[in-house]
Amino acid sequence: MTVQNRGGRCIAKRAPVTVTVPGSALTMHVSGTLDHGGTQLLVANWSNWCGSTVAIRVVVEAGSAVAGAPVRPLPVCLQYGQPARLSASH
Repeated sequence: MTVQNRGGRCIAKRAPVTVTVPGSALTMHVSGTLDHGGTQLLVANWSNWCGSTVAIRVVVEAGSAVAGAPVRPLPVCLQYGQPARLSASH
């Protein structure tokens, strides 16, 4: 996902961004200077989803901004009965 600054120039210091998919949530942090229109890429890996892949949505929250979108994931069910895992990729 890409976090974009639509306001004036700002300096983010570990600003939390929470990503939620079925069975898992992950909070990542944005840091650095973001000019107006500036972006920062956050990458997460989702694995061990053992449910249906029909009508799945990802929801991203950054401060008071919330965005959701349908996704067509390719997560792999590694262990039935275990929770899905969402982890940050660097």
